[in-house]
Amino acid sequence: MRSRRLFALIKKESLQMIRDPSAILIAFVLPVVLLFLFAYAVSLDIRQLHLGVVLQTDSAKAQSLAAEFSGTSYFQVLPARHRDEVTPLLVSGELKGYVLIPPDFDHRLARGESLIQVVTDGTQPNTANFVAGYARGYWWTGWRIGAFDPRSSWTHGSGSTQRWKPASSWCPVPLPLS
Repeated sequence: MRSRRLFALIKKESLQMIRDPSAILIAFVLPVVLLFLFAYAVSLDIRQLHLGVVLQTDSAKAQSLAAEFSGTSYFQVLPARHRDEVTPLLVSGELKGYVLIPPDFDHRLARGESLIQVVTDGTQPNTANFVAGYARGYWWTGWRIGAFDPRSSWTHGSGSTQRWKPASSWCPVPLPLS
């Protein structure tokens, strides 16, 4: 009984589509156009993010990692030698984050310890996650080509830079909201 009803419904709707050609457009052409539009025209990738790379060592592996960030269309890199050069730019919103490559990068790399620190602007959490994700991707790219040990890690810190004031070079302290 159910199959007879289903075939009757299909027959009725088919006849209705033949009578009304705009239904064919809505049912078949429009989904194909939207499929191509969303597949090729819409991209969630962010290009030209302003990122600081604080390179505190001149070792070849550290420079190789810094070059990974500089050689991409995703980041517009501002090189620096100390975090004090990029922190005001992060607070003002000119940078979306920075990558800190410490002076003992090679020693930490040999021991498998935490190697780099990624600090992002927490006022825009989605952009901060993009920056951290792209940085992690470049870290793993370096690992794949044999530059880094897969057991080593990296740290990511994010905070609302409009409401957080650095009390020291390592620990943010929340400011009162009023």
